[in-house]
Amino acid sequence: MTPLKLDLQSITSTAITAAFESIHERQQKTDALDLAQRIAGAAGAVQPYLYRAFDLCGDTAYRFLVDFPEYAACNGGCRTMHYLASLLAAAGYPVATTRLCFFDPCIPVSPYAKENDITVCCDGARVNRLDSRRNCWWMLCYGDMYFKSRVRKDECCLVYQKEFLASTRKVCDHPITENDIFYLPHIDPTWCFPGKKIIKNCVYGIENASKRSVPANPKFLDGAVYIPHLADFFPDGNRHVQDFSHQRTLAILRASENFYTVDWNTVMIVEASICGCKVWLVQSDGSAVEHPVSLETWHHEVMRPWLDVELATVFAEKVLAFFNGLTVDDSKPI
Repeated sequence: MTPLKLDLQSITSTAITAAFESIHERQQKTDALDLAQRIAGAAGAVQPYLYRAFDLCGDTAYRFLVDFPEYAACNGGCRTMHYLASLLAAAGYPVATTRLCFFDPCIPVSPYAKENDITVCCDGARVNRLDSRRNCWWMLCYGDMYFKSRVRKDECCLVYQKEFLASTRKVCDHPITENDIFYLPHIDPTWCFPGKKIIKNCVYGIENASKRSVPANPKFLDGAVYIPHLADFFPDGNRHVQDFSHQRTLAILRASENFYTVDWNTVMIVEASICGCKVWLVQSDGSAVEHPVSLETWHHEVMRPWLDVELATVFAEKVLAFFNGLTVDDSKPI
């Protein structure tokens, strides 16, 4: 895909109108040119106005409405959903989000679904809270762990990775296969690098009862630094927002030689590896098994937006193909 390059200092009404005409072709909206003419005289960056124009176009064509909570850097699923929305917008698809998108705050915010919206939710949303007509469930974890409903036959279902496929089949009313797997990198590597190693062991997940059970006081806990809970106090004596919690975790990982985790699916496994830690998976008997993380895994899981934007097209086409393949009785085709 060739990116659109515009010199903001020399933008004219003609240039903006021409740019919007290509959007008109994708959107199939009869009023696109009129909107473009109204936008043409506006000052400022092009992208926010084009996104706003998508939002004003009404209900005559589809739009992806990505539903996610406020951004929390320490939550891998939340980070992934924000990232997806920003990539869809960068790829040229009409997008809105239910809250401000961290990676692209120019995307319009729409707390309610329009008639022809395709709402994209992850399994953590649990239910269709927006009451939208077209839903795509993206299972970021085991389908039977957090999801509290069922995926109906007229709802699209994608699975984050192969490991989650079997459990998702249990809650889905139509067949899903490995073709329904869609993976998106989710680790921001900015502050992931080895620092001076002044901590022998750090440990994550011991206090979380929802993880696998571990006998009390295994040897690796002696003198270990715990990856603290979000509610813990910081050195200034206060509790802070989740961004600080994630930065604190990365600081501990950069300073640690060994990272022990009870949660075998946490994104911290890769983060710890990039920070120069040996990674150990805690077993139910209290022992720990070393878990080497390969360079291939680093490349697979680390965000590279300039490449990942192509994955957004894969996601969009999978979802659009599903809804266009439904019969009239199931749903109105796009």
